[in-house]
Amino acid sequence: ENWGPDGDANANKGKTLFRQSNMLIFHCIALVIISSCPSSAHPDVGPVHLFPLSKKNKKGRQFVWEASLDSTRRTGSSQEKSVLYWSRHYEEKEDSIASVKRVSQKLVEFYPMWLARGRVSFGLLRARHQKQRGKEIIALQPKFIDFNLLTFGEVKVIRANKREVEFELPVTGGFLSLDDGKKGDQGCLRFQVVCEQLKNNDEESKSCCRFCTKISAAYRPTVAGSSNSLMRKWTYLSSQSLVHAYVMWRFHRVWNDRIRCVC
Repeated sequence: ENWGPDGDANANKGKTLFRQSNMLIFHCIALVIISSCPSSAHPDVGPVHLFPLSKKNKKGRQFVWEASLDSTRRTGSSQEKSVLYWSRHYEEKEDSIASVKRVSQKLVEFYPMWLARGRVSFGLLRARHQKQRGKEIIALQPKFIDFNLLTFGEVKVIRANKREVEFELPVTGGFLSLDDGKKGDQGCLRFQVVCEQLKNNDEESKSCCRFCTKISAAYRPTVAGSSNSLMRKWTYLSSQSLVHAYVMWRFHRVWNDRIRCVC
């Protein structure tokens, strides 16, 4: 199977998605510009409810984003959430949840390659397999330049039970990640899927899947630098952080579409 985004079947859908992408970027930029410096107990930007992932079920499939940069440790963090509801099952409910976990793992494993897809990076990036300290990694590079922007390690399952699964995708290096001196420890992306059964008065119960993606607090963005600078902090939040929000909005959209196909 092709585990990339199913994309839009025709030109009209493509144009709609392009407009939504542009609106998302401008919306995020406006939010960063008008944000004042919050207390340490709250994220620097957000939580912000951005555009629905589809025209159907707008309330349930809202995309929520927040981001911060720790001024002391210079570590960046981000969190994105979306929720998918459904009431009909193509399989038994237990098998349906197992399918959600299986499809989610395939998508997470495909994530570094997916970043280089034309509809995500507008043809500006490529993904290449490399060796780093004897281990297989995937490097994200500019299309025609042999220069690593980010490198990713092997996906790990760090939590799995009957209703929840969480994956970790290590960031192992690249220009956009500062090395903190610990070998191979440059933060990670985390993908969490939680399945719930909602109680209803109706005979037909409704299922719910919550999808949460995060940048761990160990990630140190190069844009933010190693010194405590308010200008560099907001440069990061208004540039690389916004690109990440856009990418994750696209990825949540893909995840929602894939899960709807199996549930």
